[in-house]
Amino acid sequence: MQLARAEQHPRPHLPALLSDHGLSPGQSAAALSVMGLASICGRLATGWLVDRFFAARVSFVLLLLAAGGAFLLSNAESFAAVRSPLS
Repeated sequence: MQLARAEQHPRPHLPALLSDHGLSPGQSAAALSVMGLASICGRLATGWLVDRFFAARVSFVLLLLAAGGAFLLSNAESFAAVRSPLS
């Protein structure tokens, strides 16, 4: 429950945050649209995985992936660095 709140709570503030970082309103809206689609796909995939594998292991792997993503974002210095971290 707390994880769902942490994921949903900042969404209304993201357009302003992204605009502060130099994105146009259209780019901000596109980013939010992609986040919404990724959330739906992720929930469906997680449900499928939990139905087939031990739920605690699935949660562990997914939380490791989320932590890795947070680590990459924390080290990004610009939006371009987030889009292409290997360049």
